Amino acid sequence: MTELQIIEMSVALVFACTLQGAVGFGAGMFAIPLMVWAGVDLPSAISVVLGGVVVQTAWNLYRYRDHVRIRDTMPLFYLRVLTLPVGIVLLGVLVTFGQDRVKQAIGLMLLLALVLQWVMKVKPRERVGWGWTVLTGCASGLTAGLVGMGGPPVVLWVMAHDWPAKKARAFLWATFLTLAPFNAVLLVYKFGAGMWWPMLLGLCLAPLVVIGSEVGMRVGGLMSRQRLRAAAFGLLLVLALASILGPLLGASG
Repeated sequence: MTELQIIEMSVALVFACTLQGAVGFGAGMFAIPLMVWAGVDLPSAISVVLGGVVVQTAWNLYRYRDHVRIRDTMPLFYLRVLTLPVGIVLLGVLVTFGQDRVKQAIGLMLLLALVLQWVMKVKPRERVGWGWTVLTGCASGLTAGLVGMGGPPVVLWVMAHDWPAKKARAFLWATFLTLAPFNAVLLVYKFGAGMWWPMLLGLCLAPLVVIGSEVGMRVGGLMSRQRLRAAAFGLLLVLALASILGPLLGASG
């Protein structure tokens, strides 16, 4: 990685965590496409996000520790751990197709996540059926390994519950945090010890990540949730379309 790429990765990560603090989701969805557009390979981009966001979620989870029990996350955790290795294997296949195809794959996954969150309007309830839980856990583990974006399926699952906002956020943070060590180990196993360096970069950025998250949470408290989500969805849509169409337009030019 060049010095410019390191700077671009750092800015993307802090920016993404600030937005996540405001809207409650999407650090990987924001940061990873931006890093790949900067020329960073996908495994390294996922590793940077892991290193930085694990500190952010641990800090936020500590502050919200009264609002979630780790054992509540275990059903999804077991399912995600089972399918995470499959996603890592598919990631190894994806990167062999080149950076343009990686950009398009990320764009398609991002667009699919946005469409699902837009069209799946379910009435919140106390419990969700086991079928939806199994589907959520498997899809989340697979996409976490493949493109580092395992959050959207879990966000949809959480939105289907009639939980208070603080419990929902704490559950999402706990879900990410419990899977992160397994993701890190599998990335190193698959792509080599070089993956530790981007993770270390993410850890070094942790103070800025936490500050950005705090700023985002304060901004989120001042603005309406509907406007924040609309702005976040708009930005993610632009990233998705740019990732899908950019390589095509470049090739045609």
